[in-house]
Amino acid sequence: KDFVNNASATYEGNNIGSDSATVHLEPQDVVSKSGVYNIETAPYAEYTVLVNEDALDLVDDSNYISATDTMGSALSYDITSVKVQKYEAGSWTELTRPTGYKMTYDQAANSLIFNNLPDETYLKITYRARVNLGEGEALNAENATNAFSLSGSVSDAVKAEKGFSVVAVKPDAWASSSIGRINLYKYWTDNGDMVALNGSKFR
Repeated sequence: KDFVNNASATYEGNNIGSDSATVHLEPQDVVSKSGVYNIETAPYAEYTVLVNEDALDLVDDSNYISATDTMGSALSYDITSVKVQKYEAGSWTELTRPTGYKMTYDQAANSLIFNNLPDETYLKITYRARVNLGEGEALNAENATNAFSLSGSVSDAVKAEKGFSVVAVKPDAWASSSIGRINLYKYWTDNGDMVALNGSKFR
């Protein structure tokens, strides 16, 4: 964020000089991220991202910010679990798509892309991801790191990562089965936002 300080002086009604100085300041700790994965959350890891806690104006000449969240190869987003909330008047209020923000999924990069998030607003983004490893297989920095960053800046102040260095566990009170499981979500993109095709049938 650029801050401009202008100064001028007059003597007996005459302008005797002026000057200005511009200082660029990067806000600190704009993004923080936490995650939980254990036998109670398995087969899912649960994430919370806090954005712009001080409700700063992060983008000049815009009311919106954009963000990208990228998963490691051992994790798959549960798209239906994504929730974006804003903090206002002492409480959290959920934003609805597409009026509150827009979201798309990049399958090749295993990333969620958020657009039209409100600037100058304290936001909380929560979601979960399914662990795609068998019991006892290792989650590590290479396959289980989840990175979140705001667009338009290279500063570490607008980036956060959460990784797991554990082994995949069987969920608490979940019976074993020899039958595999797959979840299919079908969406189309409407003006930059994912729209679920409810009631779709596969043949």
